Amino acid sequence: MPLTPVGKIFKPALRWDAVKRVYDAELKALGDMADSIDVKVAEDKVHGSLATLTIKSASGISEKEIKDRVNDILARYTVQYRLAIKM
Repeated sequence: MPLTPVGKIFKPALRWDAVKRVYDAELKALGDMADSIDVKVAEDKVHGSLATLTIKSASGISEKEIKDRVNDILARYTVQYRLAIKM
């Protein structure tokens, strides 16, 4: 359990972990389109929480195809994300 300096449970870290797990599970739907997927979630001053997605696309898959598919997969979630695609 993540704790604050005074020993209380640090709830934002629990939320970030939950978002990471959900996004990891949902992005498995990319299947053969992606060689690797990395999700990191942290505090964001504007949105509260921000997920940073780093996806290495499979050969022959365009950046636009990946972006469109990720947008479709994560459209129902409210946590903002930033997408970085490596070719």
